[in-house]
Amino acid sequence: MRVIGYIEHTPYQVTVFKNNQRFRLQFETNHYELAFKIRESEEIKTLADIQELVTAELVASVGKRFQEMHQSALAALAALRQSKMEQEEFEDII
Repeated sequence: MRVIGYIEHTPYQVTVFKNNQRFRLQFETNHYELAFKIRESEEIKTLADIQELVTAELVASVGKRFQEMHQSALAALAALRQSKMEQEEFEDII
């Protein structure tokens, strides 16, 4: 897999990879990443074609998914903390 380019002007780092007639469009924040795999076709052959896919609507949708991912991560961490607190055993104090 090799990097064929970056897409600017989004709030995320957007990297485009290519490997075996398939593109990988990857959005990243500091903590999360989201990727789309797109097959090479007559309509999508170049980095410029991929750049046309990255519309304001797609970026907004990715932002919503990142928010959902963050909420899921927070819920999982809270459940883990609760589980660990329930597992702690204290000595009986007489």
